[in-house]
Amino acid sequence: MLTRLSIAQINQGINEKKFSYTELLSEYENQFKALEVLNVHITQYWDDAKKQAQQLDQSQERKGLLTGIPIAVKDMFLVKGTRTTAASKTLNNFIAPYESFTTQKFKDQGYLMPFKSNLDEFAMGSSNQTSAFGCVYNPWVLKDRVLRVPGGSSGGSASAVASYMCVGATATDTGGSIRQPASYCGIVGFKPTYGRCSRRGVIAFASSLDHPCVMGRTVQDACIMTQTMAGYDPMDSTSLNKEVPDWISLPANVKGKKIGVVSQEFDGMCEEYKAHYNNLIENLKKEGAIIKEINMPSFEMALKLYYIIAPAEAASNLSRYDGLRYGNRREGDDWLTILQNSRDMFGDEVKRRILIGNFVLYSDEYDSFFGKALKLRAQIRKVMHDLFQEIDVVMLPTTASVAFPIGKAVSAVDMYKEDLYTIIGNMYGGPAISLPLCKLKGFEEKDGKVCSEEFDCLKSQDALPIGIQLMANVEDESNLLQIAKKIEAIVEWKGWENV
Repeated sequence: MLTRLSIAQINQGINEKKFSYTELLSEYENQFKALEVLNVHITQYWDDAKKQAQQLDQSQERKGLLTGIPIAVKDMFLVKGTRTTAASKTLNNFIAPYESFTTQKFKDQGYLMPFKSNLDEFAMGSSNQTSAFGCVYNPWVLKDRVLRVPGGSSGGSASAVASYMCVGATATDTGGSIRQPASYCGIVGFKPTYGRCSRRGVIAFASSLDHPCVMGRTVQDACIMTQTMAGYDPMDSTSLNKEVPDWISLPANVKGKKIGVVSQEFDGMCEEYKAHYNNLIENLKKEGAIIKEINMPSFEMALKLYYIIAPAEAASNLSRYDGLRYGNRREGDDWLTILQNSRDMFGDEVKRRILIGNFVLYSDEYDSFFGKALKLRAQIRKVMHDLFQEIDVVMLPTTASVAFPIGKAVSAVDMYKEDLYTIIGNMYGGPAISLPLCKLKGFEEKDGKVCSEEFDCLKSQDALPIGIQLMANVEDESNLLQIAKKIEAIVEWKGWENV
């Protein structure tokens, strides 16, 4: 099946004339239609993509490694002339007037965009249940037939890649928004160093934490896509003015690499997962890796800092959506009523974070909350910098457990803890990656939404995926990716089976 091919395999097949771009896209469209119930998209552009595929077949033009590759775009990225909603009612009819830096680089390489993927509203969430366009479903279903979350905020991208609706997808990671859904859906989520990929043309959530990045089914596919979208953007003040290394040609290698294994206890980590985790460590030792036990900054402290800094920046960024300058307008008798009516279109989670953000920025509370959080964040950066003088990467769980059921009663605080092990990567701004480690059994649930007949397209699995996470020093993607490629070879992940 063409939908199972990697980017390199697709390029080889095209060069050898085994299939055309039109045939490739057709198979992906058939898969998309068969699994449309997963609700991975907000707006689809299959017709436009098919026209482009036909033109590529006729011209035989090869713009680059992404020529003719179907890549979904998270609906936070502006694509000129297309609807861009951030999964919010306030941007329901917004048509992007210009192109984001990253998608323009994809266009220059000749990619195809079949659809804009669903997400948590303004990327605020860890389950993809806060979207104004309905929740996204995880393609992995156990025999209990309970539907599960794909993770968030990039749940639409993750579910689409995992279920073979596209080769890869763009995403954003503010506190774990690609790594957590990558773990839940059994795919690869790669977040490069802050500033490697320009934020220009990506709707802002928390500016100092947002990382545009990618999701794929293999580490190499993630390397190819990130290599394409990375680069200096003089119109983005936070863009990293450094040459992008060649990540595509990196070998899979752990020999002599120093891998830090975290000594802290991981709450909720089951014995089955611990066994797989420890088995991986032993296999890495056999391959010549040097395993060192380390201590990291408190995960709990990083989580608390994140939920001060991120809401504060979100409150500032979202203040522009007032129905007068930006966003949909609901009428009223005066400007204050218009403002109140228009901002009422935000969902509950967005409102919650705006309220938290404005509180911690309030002059009487600033020093107690936001000011102190910035100082502690600087300490985390220093601790992580010092730590990476002794090791090459940190290895730890992406999440402590598998995807939880949709509709299960989860408090806001417990939902925030879903990003417990990923947030540090955004606090210090270094590269991080999540890749599949294993499938875990024994998670049958009675609490949650059960599949109806329309979900019969999802075949039952005997276990659910969970990932392993690597973090490296700022600008040291090379060590991270070499080790990730080797772990991928050791694990030999099979992906979403029986489809």
